[in-house]
Amino acid sequence: MNVIKTAGSKIVQKANGKQSLTITKADWEKIGEETGWAKSLEVEAKKKKKRNPNPWAVCHTTVDKDKNPEKYERCVQDVKEKQK
Repeated sequence: MNVIKTAGSKIVQKANGKQSLTITKADWEKIGEETGWAKSLEVEAKKKKKRNPNPWAVCHTTVDKDKNPEKYERCVQDVKEKQK
């Protein structure tokens, strides 16, 4: 296990006998860079699939299906095309 020296972080002994670690933002970023966590989190965020909304729900909020079914279907097809 690698030990990373930090300046502002500290371990505190609590009254119940447990220890807690207080870490500064600068130290957190340094640890992330040195261990590769920051890079893996960036890659993971990029891998997340874009949210594709339900085309029927999107069109239902803007077009009345009963009054204008042709416009509704065009809207659904357009939303589906944009998702590809």
